[in-house]
Amino acid sequence: NDDVAPEVLDEDAETEMPSEDKEYAVLKRDAKRGNHWSQYKLAKHLINQENKHYNPSEAIEWFTKSASQGNSVAQYMLGKIYLKGEIIEKDIDSAVEWLNKAVENGNPFAEYLLGKEYLKGNNMPLDIVTAVELLDSASKSGNKYACYTLGKLLFEGVDWSRDVEKGLKLLEESAEKGFQYAKYYLGKLYAKGSDVPKDLKKAVSLLSKAGMQNNPYALYLLGKIFSTEETAIDMEKAIRCYRLAAKHGNNYAEYQLGRIYLYGKGVEKDYYKAIEYLTLAASKGNQYAQQLLYSAERHRNAFAATSGLSLLKSIARAMQESINEQERKNRLKAQSDYVDKKTRSKIVEKKQAHGLKVEM
Repeated sequence: NDDVAPEVLDEDAETEMPSEDKEYAVLKRDAKRGNHWSQYKLAKHLINQENKHYNPSEAIEWFTKSASQGNSVAQYMLGKIYLKGEIIEKDIDSAVEWLNKAVENGNPFAEYLLGKEYLKGNNMPLDIVTAVELLDSASKSGNKYACYTLGKLLFEGVDWSRDVEKGLKLLEESAEKGFQYAKYYLGKLYAKGSDVPKDLKKAVSLLSKAGMQNNPYALYLLGKIFSTEETAIDMEKAIRCYRLAAKHGNNYAEYQLGRIYLYGKGVEKDYYKAIEYLTLAASKGNQYAQQLLYSAERHRNAFAATSGLSLLKSIARAMQESINEQERKNRLKAQSDYVDKKTRSKIVEKKQAHGLKVEM
């Protein structure tokens, strides 16, 4: 009976074995007894690279045994493993077979994964009708990924008839369930205001929530709002958002930071910090950063040349002013000497007229 809890090992074994080994021993014993949940859990344990019992080939065996007993979660996992081809060779036929069995057993994760694959048409033939059916079923089960994928499909109406109202509702449901990309997508919609009424307050709220989940696109867009929207200008917040986005590798955020520091928008100009951010963005292929780097270097050379010429002019001007000042002082001294000489001459004449002795 799958609902019966696994029996506890005898006390001696418990005291002698580490907890991980005890757990592994219990799982293996119950898996061998045919408990499909123990088989599934044992398989999960065996594909975890952090466990010392890591053994992907044995994990596949236990997943298969569990899946063969109708465990939809094991069926989904097997389908996903065969589809990705990471720990075993990729096998699309086996992936579809196990995913379909999981779908038949009502597994919403299998419905989402299979629906997404039919929608993309990469690993299996493109089939939008089947994709929508699977995604719709998964979204009705509350799968946030299916809600987002189907909501986006309906809202945009590119490969399917457009239904803005239903699409928006599904996107909001996905966001409420915590899916960061749904929050970002909705935040972008409300910030832009083309398909829905513009609502910056709602946009900032949604983007901030996605940003708290380290979504670099949401953080970048928040930075744009705080640095460009007149009613929401806050350069301190903008720079903080750009920095966080840049930390997670967003090259557009790096470019914006480069511009801010280069032109001193809301902060003190910092040429070297600007070049650092622009170089990071340019190295990731950002053409705007590449162009601005070239322009900044050109202007810097021109500025350096102009500054050098200005410095020479300033020095020459200072020297001329110094010469002029010295000439002025010399003239004043000469005038003073002339006056003093004339005054002394008159005094001598008066003394001589009174018969006084004059020292020469």
